[in-house]
Amino acid sequence: MGFAKRICIPKLLVIGHGVNSNAKYACSRNVRNNNCILGENIVILWSICKYMIHRRGRCGRRAALAEGVQSLAVEVMRWMTMSGRYIHIFCGTGVGKTSAALGKGVRAAAEGKEVVLIQFLKEQQSGGSQEFFKRLEPEVKLFRFQRFAANYENLTESEKEDEIHNIKNGLNFAKKVLVTEEADVLILDEILGLTDKGIVTIEELRGLIDAVGDGTELYLTGTSECRELWPYVDEVTELSTSYRAESDKA
Repeated sequence: MGFAKRICIPKLLVIGHGVNSNAKYACSRNVRNNNCILGENIVILWSICKYMIHRRGRCGRRAALAEGVQSLAVEVMRWMTMSGRYIHIFCGTGVGKTSAALGKGVRAAAEGKEVVLIQFLKEQQSGGSQEFFKRLEPEVKLFRFQRFAANYENLTESEKEDEIHNIKNGLNFAKKVLVTEEADVLILDEILGLTDKGIVTIEELRGLIDAVGDGTELYLTGTSECRELWPYVDEVTELSTSYRAESDKA
């Protein structure tokens, strides 16, 4: 959860009353802040503490403990409302993941925010897409960490080693952008698919998520769902193609 790694929360706060993991993810998909269930439990705990104080008076160790936990709950709720970091995953086999993430970036750029787009193993596109991305600069800065035009699977072992080195450089650059807060919005295009190829690990992606500061938006795209990351992000959008007409071409 968003702040569980920063604050030591009593076990009572993180146990949902009749809320399973599927409900947690459903909640995460439908609201901007995926701490909603934890926040709900904090409100309940706050009410319990208030009742204990009322019944037992202002003296006694239990009342003092109740007051302390009540104050903690208030501070945590205040932190939840103030935190401005936002992390969104666009995944699935359907088309439009890059377009959706880039749309978020363009809207942010229109608001005067700094936007950085980093592409990993992005297939060469026809129709001048790369040239169009370049025309978005300097509002949207584009970086590509890919040396070879051929698909990664078709590279020789030596070429794959060079490509992996380039990708690792891109990963380090992305972390630098987050740590130094060089951008308000960072888009890591096709980074999720690198986990399927064994180039990037879930732990490395977690490291990027942990580096997101307040006021920063992070968008990750790719075909892989990377469900291990879902508890640590604010929203997941899975794109799929329900129907595609067969081509008339032979």
